[in-house]
Amino acid sequence: LRLSAVGRRMVASHAMPKSSIPPGASHEDAVTCLQKVFAKHSSGFGTDSTEENIDRANLQYGEVTYGGMERLYEALELKKEDVFYDLGCGVGKLVLYVALRGTAQRSVGLEVGQRRFLLAEHARSSLEELEGKHRKSDENNEKATECRFQLADISRYRYLDPTVAVLTNLCMDMGVQSRTLNCLLRCPCFRRLVSITPLPHTRLKLVRSVLVSCTWAKVSAWQVYDVLPPQEPLARSWIHGPMLKRSSSSHVAMLKRNPGVLLTEKKDILPSILSPQMKKSKALKAPVPTTRRCASVKRHVTRASSTLEPDPSVAVAVTVAAPVPA
Repeated sequence: LRLSAVGRRMVASHAMPKSSIPPGASHEDAVTCLQKVFAKHSSGFGTDSTEENIDRANLQYGEVTYGGMERLYEALELKKEDVFYDLGCGVGKLVLYVALRGTAQRSVGLEVGQRRFLLAEHARSSLEELEGKHRKSDENNEKATECRFQLADISRYRYLDPTVAVLTNLCMDMGVQSRTLNCLLRCPCFRRLVSITPLPHTRLKLVRSVLVSCTWAKVSAWQVYDVLPPQEPLARSWIHGPMLKRSSSSHVAMLKRNPGVLLTEKKDILPSILSPQMKKSKALKAPVPTTRRCASVKRHVTRASSTLEPDPSVAVAVTVAAPVPA
């Protein structure tokens, strides 16, 4: 079941065929239908392969049991306009279950494992054949739920329309989780996310936890998050705004008018927004000679004169200024 390079390019360049599954099935009817479909196909457990550059540890497999699907489906709170995504769908049982229940507009499964992706496609075709006699449309029938699978890396996929998603991140490394979450949050219509392990993020608000029966645990706690709208950027400070730009531009214009004038005083280069009191306090003051400064100069001159050899032909006179009291 390994995809060839040509087959994989066809998968990447063409969308998977969409199947319309009759909506409105109860939980018992949906489970009965899935049991008939997957009785003909192999299990998703076991080794799998991928051509994506990801760690093989991310290909570990587990399933939500048929009993746990009902609890998870209720936590999703799907509506007619919702588009459901199962990220890491495996053989596609949950995707087909959501499509059979018929509440959502579309049910999509993304899987990176090649063998499991082909098993999911075969299961979709078998379900379409099993329910083919119910697909005769008339005016009284409701609109069918679209169902499709796609071979893709969930952490590098471009999400355009998901509103509700399930992320099975139990054995998923943090790098894949972080990239997947960032890609999901770019979608403006995304509103709800359900995951196994907690996902700390400023835009995710934990609503509740739901206990779901799975193959790796008798009961597993899944986290249900509401997606918050993105935060608006903080307003720019006024001091970095147009006032400083006008101040600096005025100095440049003055230099252009008077190219021979040099700004030697600090008050000339201060922004015009400063008050006169602040300019006066920041103005440069001429240094006043003090007793300590004069004594330092005297010691320096004495030390320098003692190192020089006397020349009888030249008379040297050293004059030291009298100290001025501070």
